[in-house]
Amino acid sequence: MTRKDFELIAEVVRTAHPTSLGESKRAYLACLFVDRLSEQNPRFDVDRFLRACNAGQPSSAPEAK
Repeated sequence: MTRKDFELIAEVVRTAHPTSLGESKRAYLACLFVDRLSEQNPRFDVDRFLRACNAGQPSSAPEAK
């Protein structure tokens, strides 16, 4: 995957409709992506991706790599 792919995913998560995807769900979804995307690229920057998604790391999210 390319940087553009990662940016596109982050944009989709960030711009998801607020009433259908609250902040905690947005953060959880972003963290699910973190697990998979970090497998694709060993240099994947988790913090940068979460910031791009406008999501923090919720306590119920899977542990980011």
